[in-house]
Amino acid sequence: APKEGLDPASLDLSAFTEILYQELARGAIGWIPAEKELERTCEKFEGWREDRWDDGQESNIRMNVEYDFNEYAYSGPAYNPSNIVLADSDGNEVTPTKDWYMEEWEDKYHANFNLDSGQYTLTAVNGGEIEFDITAEEEGEQFEWGSDNEMCSGDAEMTETEIYDMFDEFFGDLESVAWGQGSSADLHLPILSAPQNDYTVIAVAQIGQGESASIVAALDTKVAEPNPEPPVLSNLTLSFSPSNPLPGDAVQITAVNENNQPVSGLSVTLVRDDVTLYGLVTDDDGQAAFWVTVGTIVVRVSGGACGCYNPAELTIIVTEQGIVTDDGEELPADNDGDGVLNSDDEFPDDPNEAVDTDGDGVGDNADAFPDDPDEDTDSDGDGVGDNSETSGEGGAATSAGMNNILLIASAVVGTLILITTIALFVMRRRNRDNDMWSGEQEEDFGNVMFNAPDGPPPGQSGEMRDGYEILEYPAGSGEWWWRDPSSGKWMVWQN
Repeated sequence: APKEGLDPASLDLSAFTEILYQELARGAIGWIPAEKELERTCEKFEGWREDRWDDGQESNIRMNVEYDFNEYAYSGPAYNPSNIVLADSDGNEVTPTKDWYMEEWEDKYHANFNLDSGQYTLTAVNGGEIEFDITAEEEGEQFEWGSDNEMCSGDAEMTETEIYDMFDEFFGDLESVAWGQGSSADLHLPILSAPQNDYTVIAVAQIGQGESASIVAALDTKVAEPNPEPPVLSNLTLSFSPSNPLPGDAVQITAVNENNQPVSGLSVTLVRDDVTLYGLVTDDDGQAAFWVTVGTIVVRVSGGACGCYNPAELTIIVTEQGIVTDDGEELPADNDGDGVLNSDDEFPDDPNEAVDTDGDGVGDNADAFPDDPDEDTDSDGDGVGDNSETSGEGGAATSAGMNNILLIASAVVGTLILITTIALFVMRRRNRDNDMWSGEQEEDFGNVMFNAPDGPPPGQSGEMRDGYEILEYPAGSGEWWWRDPSSGKWMVWQN
């Protein structure tokens, strides 16, 4: 409701107009009673003692039912007397010895029963209940109605479920009211046009049932803001651990989103026979725990901080032998609690693994080569799997030895290349020096040859005469030379 005046955006006036017309105007005019009368159906029962023997079956009570309806206006389903249920005082269903049938000359259905003395309840097709007694008399069992033997549609008292459905349908027509059962996470206020002023949210909740129930109210002030885009809802996946618990065991439920990430803050309610057993909220790991008891339990998970998940619901049947779902399937289990169902988990007992992409038996999280089925370990961290290298310590040593050999070979090759480069450089330098020296030598040789003496070379020996070393040079030429003792050079002998 708005804080200042009436803000039409905060109320769904069209829904209120429809309710006023349906429930007030039509009733005041008299249309509702007339419409109900046209759709009204009645069942009138009769019963009496009659000993019979039909088709080999003995019976002592005979009953009939007459069905009355407006054949021109009634639009409901065809009448089926097989839906009539007779139960004893303990609630056990009593089967007729001859089921309901119609005589050719009557518009009534008949059935035969073999009943002992006691109290019985007859449930009509339209849902109403009629009680009668079978008393033991000297002449045999006698039939006695304990209530009115006619039941019409609309006469039966509404059950709690029917009352809730009525309120649910009523409030479901109001676009400005959130209505639900369970924790606040189950309630969702439809998206309205944005109020023009700040407004107040009023919440009313019932806690408990029956005479012990109490009503709690809360107020909260909100600031008007533009409507956000409607959230995109995604699905939740529920899993349970252990896989097949027994009554009295603690069961852990895990809720994950479509990306297999745990979802916290979800409302988890467990309902049995319209009684809420647990109201829980998932933790940061998307988990909540509860104790299971015998019976049919409805597990509802919904809500979440973002309000972006479709509600998930699962009905489980708990017996002394274990738990199955309402369709007879096994409980969707997650033994290791990693949020992946056993049926989808390649490692159902390992919380750290769920997928083995290459199928080598090692989970992707522990596999150094998740896409290579021949490798999963890289001990030395060189990017090459151990299987590609020689496995074991010897393999590591061999690998190290090969690395050393490669290093030595590389060093030798480098040295040879360096030596060859130096040798080529020296040879080229020497060739250049030789060329220079050759030119100078030719010039010197020219000079030597041009200035060379005619005498014998200094190293040639002669013969001794009169205390002098003499030599004829060239031999037979008649020219004689003597060696100067002081210089060691050959000197021309002059007469």
